[in-house]
Amino acid sequence: MEYLKFHVVIPYSEFFIRLEIIGWLTFANALLVPWYFIIQFNFRKGKWLMSALLLTLLVLYWFNYGHYDLTARLYSLAMLIAAFIVVLKGIAQKEKGGFIALAALLASALVNKFVVYDFGLFISFTIIVLSMLYLHSIRTSVIEAEHQNAVLLSSRLQLELLKKNIQPHFLRNTLTSMMDWVEESPKEGARFIQALASEFDIMNEISEQKLIPITKELELCRQHLSVMGFRKEINYIWEQKGIDETQMIPPAIIHTLLENGITHSEPLSGNTIQFVLRYSLSEDAHQYTFETIAKNRQIMTDRAGGNGFKYIKARLSESYGQNWKFESGSTENGWVSTIQILRS
Repeated sequence: MEYLKFHVVIPYSEFFIRLEIIGWLTFANALLVPWYFIIQFNFRKGKWLMSALLLTLLVLYWFNYGHYDLTARLYSLAMLIAAFIVVLKGIAQKEKGGFIALAALLASALVNKFVVYDFGLFISFTIIVLSMLYLHSIRTSVIEAEHQNAVLLSSRLQLELLKKNIQPHFLRNTLTSMMDWVEESPKEGARFIQALASEFDIMNEISEQKLIPITKELELCRQHLSVMGFRKEINYIWEQKGIDETQMIPPAIIHTLLENGITHSEPLSGNTIQFVLRYSLSEDAHQYTFETIAKNRQIMTDRAGGNGFKYIKARLSESYGQNWKFESGSTENGWVSTIQILRS
């Protein structure tokens, strides 16, 4: 639109239309450039700054209507001031590319000051656009690095999940118990083998998934209790309350809590250990409360969270970022763990 006059014959009386279009295009640029930097540098008060900038531009348009060159210059000045605020805040927050953006804005301001506006406008915007492309390349590389880290984390968690059920001592103890059951009671031994096979089948099915249906998780827990009931000859009682079967959760996090409960608990009178899983939904979060009703072994009082807790936290971070809470501690009746998945 700036150079249209050199290529198209425009009647003098209609020149204001071209100038008006140039003014509104500059108006749009004055909004879009700071907005880009707000997004790039995670500027927290971006809505307030954009509102103030929009109001300023409208005031400039209102009071300088008809003074097209002056209005365009003032638009550019307002844009630079807003962009400087965002970039300086980005530098203070140690955002990547902050100094590059600052150098581009300073160069743009110098060009506008010392070069004729018709030429300086394009030179300054070219400098700003080149800095934007550089910032975009930085952001792309960061996203790619985060993606690769997420893939590596997912692979490590898959291996960890499989390792949980193929640990040498687990297999050795399980197979030893299985031999005893087969010799003493072939029928019960067959049930033992079937429960172990079912647990391995489920574990293999869910190991590569990021989220699984809660029903699959509960089936895994019940099969594990069947196996451990044969192994330890303890009466394990499973109870669940208020479960929403449409929910999805990371694989084996309830199973891990169950394993901890079995490992670190002693049976009550009657040779029983009870596990209770409760689900509740509030305005803020989905909550799972897992309670082990048993006698706590002495080592549990010093337990701050072993590999099991690390696995649970890693799975929650993989699926929900920072939108989760996990707490676990002893009670008079045994042990209670709470998982909250915050609603965004």
